[in-house]
Amino acid sequence: MRGKAEFPMRYIYKENGGKHTALNVGVKQITSELTFIVDSDDIITFFSTKYFNYNALRYLLIVLVAIMLVAKAPKSVFVDNLRLNALVILFLAATLWSSFSSNYGIDRNLRLASIVFCVVFAELVMFLEIMAKKNMTLFCIKTWYRCAIVISLLTDILALTQGSIDGNYFVGTKFAVVYQHLFLLTLFMMVNSSSLMKKNSLNNYRVRFTFYALLILTIILSLYVDCMTGVIGTALFFVFSLLVRYNSKMMASGGMFIGAVLASFAFMWVVPSILLNENVASFITTSLIEVFLLRVVP
Repeated sequence: MRGKAEFPMRYIYKENGGKHTALNVGVKQITSELTFIVDSDDIITFFSTKYFNYNALRYLLIVLVAIMLVAKAPKSVFVDNLRLNALVILFLAATLWSSFSSNYGIDRNLRLASIVFCVVFAELVMFLEIMAKKNMTLFCIKTWYRCAIVISLLTDILALTQGSIDGNYFVGTKFAVVYQHLFLLTLFMMVNSSSLMKKNSLNNYRVRFTFYALLILTIILSLYVDCMTGVIGTALFFVFSLLVRYNSKMMASGGMFIGAVLASFAFMWVVPSILLNENVASFITTSLIEVFLLRVVP
């Protein structure tokens, strides 16, 4: 939707060279005291007004949830999961250290964001430990699954009928739309894990058909909202589901989990440092694209 802005705007054109080169050009043109950078997957919350602040409500709810969990948690829950809790504490410590020692994040408060993330993550782990202690893990997963179905349906219906509002959908950006459906697929596999492992049964075929239908729906929706990251992520999720089916013990092992976490962190540290190199960025955005166009376009 195009309209008249209430503030002056200046458009600066440059050849495609990656986000980092665009930021370098933009920073050189800044003459104001304050700077605000918004990416395609950022949301300026419509819920915050001069009478109401969304972030204040969010932080209040985080504190209230923490108080409730501490009050409801059995005293033995932390001792029974001592090894897991030690790994969680180590992970959260590494997260805080990386954010406090980082020189990036000129467009957001990385330290505050990391603190909020660590608190929410710790609350989630504590909640799951309490549910496991009370033998309510499956009930919790099924409840999340039902909620995910409702949220996904609302998201799809509104996306197909109303489209986006300034690039945002019911659950957020186009990335959030795809993540919501991947979350639904994960919960579907967890709820129907016993049926997926059984072979040559009618219920198994029904569950597989539903799973493949959800996969196709996620890919179609990713294309509809123009999110190629979602298409790639869904394809990788499908490969992961095959690995789980054919070797569930290996995929559920602690070593595989730790290896996946370490590989994810290595990817975040290694790949950006490579892509931030101007020569590499220029090669990807010019040479590779030219080769692709020569092969595809006659």
